[in-house]
Amino acid sequence: MPTVKLRVSIKTITTGDFISLHPDDSQMLFLGVPSSDHFCRVLRTSTPGQYVGWAGHSAAVKGTVEVSRPFASALGWTEGQPVELTAVPVESIPRNADPIVIRPSSSDDWEVVELQAEYLESALLSQIAVLFPGLKFPLWPEGGGKPIFMEAVWDGVDDKQATVKPKVPFRLLRESDELAIEAKPRKLLLPDARSEVKRLCRVVCDDEVFPPELYDKYGVTCILHSNAGVTTGMVKLGDKIVAASMVNNDLVDPGNYSCHC
Repeated sequence: MPTVKLRVSIKTITTGDFISLHPDDSQMLFLGVPSSDHFCRVLRTSTPGQYVGWAGHSAAVKGTVEVSRPFASALGWTEGQPVELTAVPVESIPRNADPIVIRPSSSDDWEVVELQAEYLESALLSQIAVLFPGLKFPLWPEGGGKPIFMEAVWDGVDDKQATVKPKVPFRLLRESDELAIEAKPRKLLLPDARSEVKRLCRVVCDDEVFPPELYDKYGVTCILHSNAGVTTGMVKLGDKIVAASMVNNDLVDPGNYSCHC
């Protein structure tokens, strides 16, 4: 397969996580490569195990590969960096027999997913089509603005065994693929971190609602209740919150109380 050496050009572009190529460069890259019925062509980069997708977007300058700043950061690319691209033959592209599972990179990203899950699922293919192990890719929510970051859950690879060779080196997403989003809720502070809890936020309640001696003995984790319209999270001094008390990992009273800290 032909290999073309290009230089990275970081742009403020709206092509999602697809690269842009000058027509002369794309013609050279795919010279002699059989055509595909998929809208996206797969290219291997000079970084081992790294793949990108090209959906026909044109770069303004010959000899450059244009990419958005968030996606360049996800790939580890910098402005002017030389990159070698090689087309991947259609027959080498694996089919997706199992569901595609992706997960948010952080609990903050998960909260956006909860609010816009239907939109993000429908918009995924318009923003990215090629996934590979270790890629944390940007995904723009409805209305634009700051992207969230997602990653694929890979067969044969988990967080504790990052060096295990995956069953397939990359995945090309198709409209027929089944997609699932793995939850990543915000972690609660546990009672064994009670000293941190006391430093971060001291809950002031009516004695009849929450006896202070329980706080002194066990430590309390503030939990923003779902009825307040939010999930768990940190609070600032002086914030009025809806909280529940936690002792030995069990809610001693699941009721809602207006408190301040």
